Amino acid sequence: MSDLFSDKNDIEGILLLLREKGIAVLPNYITNVSKIEKEAREVLKNFKQNSYLFGEAVQINRLSLLKTYKELYNLFDNHWVNNIISQYTNNQRSKVDGAYITYEYKKTDTPERNGYLHFDRDRTIKFMFYITDVYKNNGAFSCIPGSHSLGNKLRKEAWHKTKKYASVKNRIEIDYPDLAIGQKDVIPIEGTRGTMVIFDSDIFHCGGNLEDDKSQRLIFRSHTSIYDTQHSYIRNINNFFTKLISRNHLY
Repeated sequence: MSDLFSDKNDIEGILLLLREKGIAVLPNYITNVSKIEKEAREVLKNFKQNSYLFGEAVQINRLSLLKTYKELYNLFDNHWVNNIISQYTNNQRSKVDGAYITYEYKKTDTPERNGYLHFDRDRTIKFMFYITDVYKNNGAFSCIPGSHSLGNKLRKEAWHKTKKYASVKNRIEIDYPDLAIGQKDVIPIEGTRGTMVIFDSDIFHCGGNLEDDKSQRLIFRSHTSIYDTQHSYIRNINNFFTKLISRNHLY
């Protein structure tokens, strides 16, 4: 996995990994995570939570809702993040759209939909920060580096066949069995607390499962939409107005 590593000061190296591998891993992005962890646990306690099979989760529609949580807010609202987003999207986007905090501590044999190997139906660039140590036994995010180009092709073809989001075929082993690609091909993206992972959601990826009831992991993740099809542009305009008129901060 070391071939996916980069230094946070090497912007060109990060962008090269994203373009060639679909993912870049930055070990020790932050060395002292204690304040970030404290704020993340406060958000989980104080914000309305989403239903989540593995534990607790909060969806933040707009990053500005976290301004009173300065450590969390500054993690994804800064020049470094904005610069990578801007360059990777060819200046189409320059800011984070929203974020999630997930705290997983429940072992289950039933995977969520993201537990299947897949590409996202809507393309985004995601920044995923490890607040706790993340290893295979506590459900590490896994992926197939370099698969984002095929994922991009399959996603566009799938959207060409339907206008309904839920009908877009995106699960690799279920919807594309002829590819003969599956869990045997993935690698877990393990890392100590303070690791930052950046990836293109066209990459074949999946969430992991906790292997025992003592395992847990806490993640802070952001997403920024990339408009590379007409449907994605229209969908995100609709999402913007939905958020604008919604009385709920989180949904």
